[in-house]
Amino acid sequence: MPRTDESTRRRRKSERKYSRYAKKGLGIAFGATISSLVKLGWEHVRREYGL
Repeated sequence: MPRTDESTRRRRKSERKYSRYAKKGLGIAFGATISSLVKLGWEHVRREYGL
C-alpha cells in the first residue's frame, strides 16, 4: 500500500513540473509572438510616416 502511495505522489509531482514547464513555454511563445507583431507594426508605422 505505501508503495503505490509513493508512486502516485511522485507522478503528481512530475505532472506538476511538466505543467509548469508547459506554461512557461506557452508564455515564452506568446511573448515572442507579441514582440514580433509589435516589431512588424512599428516598422509599418515608421515606413508610413517617415519616422
